[in-house]
Amino acid sequence: MRKALLLLSCALAAYAVFTLCSVLLLSDVKVRRGCVDAYGVPVYCVQWLPSGGNVKGTVVLLHGLGGSVEMMSWLGVELARNGFRVVAWDNLGHGRSASRLQPFNAAEAVRIYYAVLNALGVGEKDRIVLIGHSMGGYFAQEIAKLDPRVEMVVVVASRPYLNSSIKKVAVLAAFDEIFSFVRAEGWDTVLLPRDDHLTVLYNPAAINAILGRVAEEASNLASLRLAL
Repeated sequence: MRKALLLLSCALAAYAVFTLCSVLLLSDVKVRRGCVDAYGVPVYCVQWLPSGGNVKGTVVLLHGLGGSVEMMSWLGVELARNGFRVVAWDNLGHGRSASRLQPFNAAEAVRIYYAVLNALGVGEKDRIVLIGHSMGGYFAQEIAKLDPRVEMVVVVASRPYLNSSIKKVAVLAAFDEIFSFVRAEGWDTVLLPRDDHLTVLYNPAAINAILGRVAEEASNLASLRLAL
């Protein structure tokens, strides 16, 4: 009986420490969730916001085929902790957005991009960084061709092809089963030697590489969050 009580007490103490650490790690980030209207279609959106008043710029996260905003949340939290307003949404047919399955359609992705940013009040003079994973990387490059507010494009596990004077970063995985490693001209390319198409999203080294290029002085608690 005493052994059972001791084990229970240890388990409760560990849970309390875990909960406290998790709260502290997110104490400087505000999260807003909800739906916006995109041409008559409800689109589920998430914003990660720094708790302080100064916002360095807007970062838009674009998930991959079959993904959702939740898969981009590690990046969202760390970028918000470093002073950025981060916006992401479930593409149509994904996550909590409308269940009507949509094709691999860049034109539609661009329409939703403008609808969401307008609904959330992202201004014409705002600095925007696009970060896209897989299919989202393709969408990010197509959007960058059209929106002059975009100052940087980061593709994660996606084929880099954009030919533009803006800053371009490719974070690629050595064991990617979809895209082979490509060092494109004009791109700052980072190769993660032990990651695949999905694990690259959660690797603290990948998150740190992105933070270091988006923010001049970045801090990264992804390793501690992963340990917890």
